[in-house]
Amino acid sequence: MKSFSVLLLFAIVFALYLCSEQVGASASLSVHTLSSKILANEKVKEKIIHLPEFSIFSSFLPADYDNGNNGTPGDGITQLTVLAGYIAIILSICLIILPMIVSCGALWVFVCCLYPSASAIALEPEEEMDESSFMNMPRVTLDSGWYTRIQNRLFDVKFVDCLMVLFWAVTWLLRKLTCGFFDSLFILVITKFHVRRMVIGNRKLDMDSSDACCTIPIIHFLNNLCNFYTCGLWRALGLTHRFYFSKIDKRIFWKPIEEDLDMDRRVVWHNYSNNQPFKWFSIYCGTNTELTYWFLKIVNACTLFTLGPFIEAWYIRQKVMYAKFGGRGSFAVYNNGNLEGFVTNSPNVLRYTSQLDGCSYLVRVWMFRIANVLTFGIFGCIFGESFILSFIDEHLNMLIV
Repeated sequence: MKSFSVLLLFAIVFALYLCSEQVGASASLSVHTLSSKILANEKVKEKIIHLPEFSIFSSFLPADYDNGNNGTPGDGITQLTVLAGYIAIILSICLIILPMIVSCGALWVFVCCLYPSASAIALEPEEEMDESSFMNMPRVTLDSGWYTRIQNRLFDVKFVDCLMVLFWAVTWLLRKLTCGFFDSLFILVITKFHVRRMVIGNRKLDMDSSDACCTIPIIHFLNNLCNFYTCGLWRALGLTHRFYFSKIDKRIFWKPIEEDLDMDRRVVWHNYSNNQPFKWFSIYCGTNTELTYWFLKIVNACTLFTLGPFIEAWYIRQKVMYAKFGGRGSFAVYNNGNLEGFVTNSPNVLRYTSQLDGCSYLVRVWMFRIANVLTFGIFGCIFGESFILSFIDEHLNMLIV
C-alpha cells in the first residue's frame, strides 16, 4: 500500500501542476486574442475560412493556428497540457475522492452496526469442558523458578533467509506496480511462516493456509484499501480485526507435541482441548486505546518519528494483556516423548504481560540504526528486525494464574 499511496500523491501533485498551467494558458490566450483584435482594426487582413477538423484535440488548439503560420506551436502544446490536466483531475477524483467517500460510508455503517469493543473482539467466553480425565494424572513438583526457563517467542518471527530475500528482490517491480495486490496473494504463506516460528510455553503453533477461492487475499487487499482511504480509522475502529484478522486466528492451532519434542526431558504446555480459539492477530484493545494509538502515530509523524519507540512500547504493553492462546490447560513434563505428569502449581491459562519501557526500547532502536549505518547496511541484512523484536520478547512475563 505504500506504493499505492505514492502513486496517488504523484497524481495529486501532477494535477495541481497542470491546473496552474491551465490558468497560465488561459491568461496567455486572452492576451493573444486582444492583440489579434488590435491588429485587425489597424489593417484589414485576408479572411481565411477553416474547415472543421475531426481530431479530438481540435477544440484544444488555437483558432488561428495554421501550420505554424498564423499561430505559434507553443499555443498548441499549452492546450494539450490543459487537456492532460483535465485527465489528471478526473483520474484523481476517480482514484481518491470517490473511493474515499465509499470507504468512509462503509466505515460509518459498520461502526454503527458492529460497535467494536475489547470484550467483543479480543475476549470471548470459553466453552465448558470436562477436565476430570486430566485431574487423575500424576503431578510433578519442580523448583520455584521453573517458569522462567519457559521459552516464549511472540514478536521475533520475521526471520528472512536468502531465498525469501531473492524472492522479494525479483518481484519488487511487480509488487509496486500492482499496488499491494501481489503481496496479498502471498499473505497466507507469509503469515503461516510467521506463525510456525512462534513459541508459546515451549510449544509451537501451526496454521491452515488452504484457500481455494482466494478469499483471504481479497479480504486482505480490500481491508488495506479501506484502511488507506479512511486514513487508518478502519483499523483503529476494529473493522480490520473483525473482517480479516479474526479469520487468521481461526486458522491457528497447536502443533502436536510428539512432533515438537526431542529425546530430552522437557516442560511444555499441554492444552486440554484443541478446539479453543486463539486471539493474537485479532487483538483489539478497545476504542479508546486504539484511537489514542492512531492519534499518537500522527503526532509521531509530525515529530519526525522521534516518539515512535515510546508509543510502540506503550501499545505492546496494552496488546499483550488481551492475548489468548487456546483455552485451559497445564504445563506438563514429557520424557522421551511420553507424558510424565503435570506440573504442580501450573497456571490454568496462558497469560502474558510486557515490562517493555520506552527508554530502553529507544536505545535498542538507535543501536540498530547506528550499527546499520556504520556497517553500510550489512548489520541489517544479517540480523534484520530480529535485533529489535527479540528485545521485545525478552521483556515478556508469564502470569501464573
